[in-house]
Amino acid sequence: MPGKVKVGIIGSGFEADIHASAFKIMPEEAEVVAVASPGAGHAAHLAKKFGIPRVFTDYREMLKSRDI
Repeated sequence: MPGKVKVGIIGSGFEADIHASAFKIMPEEAEVVAVASPGAGHAAHLAKKFGIPRVFTDYREMLKSRDI
């Protein structure tokens, strides 16, 4: 396997929490590197909880990241 899949999560509510938790149990295969949500506070909370390094308030900006 050439490397981990880099994941960006759009949204920061209940489903985002479930997805972030799921990716934490398979760290060899995937890593959440960004979260995007119009509510910056919600996204920042999710990022802090799961150690996600980047927070966006516009998912379109996140999707421009070449590593996601």
